Amino acid sequence: MTRRLPPRAILFDLGDTLCTYSIPPKSRQRLLTREVEKILRTSGAEISVHAYRVVRSRLWNEWKNAFGRRGKEFKLDQFLFHLLKTLHLKEPLISTLAWRLEDAIYRCDLSALVSVPQAQETVRFLRKRGYLLGVVSNSAYSYPHIVRILKKIGVYHWLDSVVVSSTEGVAKPNPIIFRRAARRLCVPPSKIVFVGDRLDVDMLGAKKVGMKTIWKVESDGRTPARIVDVRISRLSQIPSVMETWGPIRAE
Repeated sequence: MTRRLPPRAILFDLGDTLCTYSIPPKSRQRLLTREVEKILRTSGAEISVHAYRVVRSRLWNEWKNAFGRRGKEFKLDQFLFHLLKTLHLKEPLISTLAWRLEDAIYRCDLSALVSVPQAQETVRFLRKRGYLLGVVSNSAYSYPHIVRILKKIGVYHWLDSVVVSSTEGVAKPNPIIFRRAARRLCVPPSKIVFVGDRLDVDMLGAKKVGMKTIWKVESDGRTPARIVDVRISRLSQIPSVMETWGPIRAE
């Protein structure tokens, strides 16, 4: 059955699939806290870093849960505006401060990101073999920032499509974002393979629209066959998996 309809395209999740952080979460948090403290101190805003962090944490969890339940996504700048209003700031300070905070968040994030082993080599090899390639990322970060990440880890040049939940307004596992990604590649979902690290987000959503799934996971444990077609521990295993599903065919 798989040889009658071999895959023509591969979609990748981004975080922990193609890229990861080079420093632990607490170190990233300290780095960002120093930046936020500097911004608040020089902005004239009468807000302590502690108050900012407490309110930010509470609102972030509330927004993630509220949007997530509906399969939706918000934008970081939208969230920061709401956060600063909650902290009782006024315009034009809100706009200026939100922009500076967003820029600091993106700079700290980008500085700590690196590609996972074999990401560049695998993506380049698959593209040269003729597969259409894309990324579907769940993120409140902007589309341009996701593109900067993809350029930093050296895979953007080989991609045909990049779909970001903050731009689309919907997030994985919502089937809508998977179908949009398929349309961007002009390939039916049945001829697309999705590679990701999250069962509840990547594998479940992709399988709902009829895509084949490759679960990238390093730990041992049970593989839920209902939503996972193949389990791998390294991206370099993908080419051999694709061969088992048949050679790509021009249509």
